[in-house]
Amino acid sequence: MKIRNIFTLCLTIFPILMTYETPIKGIAYGDLILLLLYPFLFYKIISEKRKVKDIVYFPLVILFLYLLVYYLLLAFIDAKLFSETSIKFIHNLFYLFTLSFFVKSFYDIDIGYKVLKVVSIVATFFLFIQIMGVTIFHIYIPGTLPGVPVMRDELELFNETVMGSNMVIRPRSIFNEPAEYATYTSLFLAVELFLSKKEHKSIRNYWCEIIVTIGLVVSKSSTGIVCAFFLWCVYLMIRIKKNHSKKELKKMMVLLVLGVICIVIFFKSSAFEYFINKTYSMNNEWGYGVLGRFENYDKVFSLKDLTVSQIIFGNAMINTIYYIPGIPRIFLYFGIIGVLIYSLIYLYIVVNSDSEQKVILLLMLFIAFAGDTIFGVSGMYFYPFIINKIRGENEIKCNL
Repeated sequence: MKIRNIFTLCLTIFPILMTYETPIKGIAYGDLILLLLYPFLFYKIISEKRKVKDIVYFPLVILFLYLLVYYLLLAFIDAKLFSETSIKFIHNLFYLFTLSFFVKSFYDIDIGYKVLKVVSIVATFFLFIQIMGVTIFHIYIPGTLPGVPVMRDELELFNETVMGSNMVIRPRSIFNEPAEYATYTSLFLAVELFLSKKEHKSIRNYWCEIIVTIGLVVSKSSTGIVCAFFLWCVYLMIRIKKNHSKKELKKMMVLLVLGVICIVIFFKSSAFEYFINKTYSMNNEWGYGVLGRFENYDKVFSLKDLTVSQIIFGNAMINTIYYIPGIPRIFLYFGIIGVLIYSLIYLYIVVNSDSEQKVILLLMLFIAFAGDTIFGVSGMYFYPFIINKIRGENEIKCNL
């Protein structure tokens, strides 16, 4: 297999690879595979004498340099804080370096799309199996590989605790947690609707999108449900605006009717009650929901508890005892200066991206208000679809 294909596969299934621990304690397979690929990637760049503009994605290079300078200055200013945050800093620098210098040249977007599609469909069908197992047989089927150590002890404990129990659970499919499944398949839904080459000639051509949308709903992930609703609304508005033929309008009407039926069924189901409780949850009884997570915004932006230095420069990449989503985490880590730099970089990407790529970036930032697609592993499979693009005659132009 070519290095390009291995690299593409690694990034596209990165959250799954990061679930499992290698024989080297504390190192996940995703990180190890990337490290092993580095010498080959550098060799290809040097031997083929590639130009800098052909391999570098400059917006993320700026972000990488900012974090690097911040980290080096921290070593001189606060040695203790430097030591406490070094692992997280190095991890994020490693990811940013990979995205900045290798994705543009080595990530095969067409292969990445195919892998994303297969994994999303397989993960969704496995989610259905888990739900049926719990609902009908009161048996939870773990989505992890048997006998392979996992990075998080909590995941192993979860699998052992719910096996054969009658407790209310949220199946995780083959991912670390329901939110990771929702984030991953939301990206696929966005790519399939806005970036793929597929021409939607009839309702049958939407089967992948419909299956994944059902998966997002039954996963009971509030983030996933909101993302699915948002993506479908934008897509339908664009299609109706762009196409005025009777055939196209009829097709859109069928999709709207199917959507309304699904919404009615959802409202009548126990999943809706769970969704409401989960969405508004402020504690761990239901898990932090979309709105519940906003409670922690106050803890981040409580300026009276911060020094002037913390407001301007942040607290570095410290650990927190409560969950902080990606957007407020920027201020927590890097202060006002960090927020300004991140904002300018994302604004630059939006201005210089095609319409379809803007959808992916906006989805990533939308999720980051309640999840973490900025500092988590999610960026490793989101950014390639922002940096590169799928080309084809049947792409839907969004005109955003």
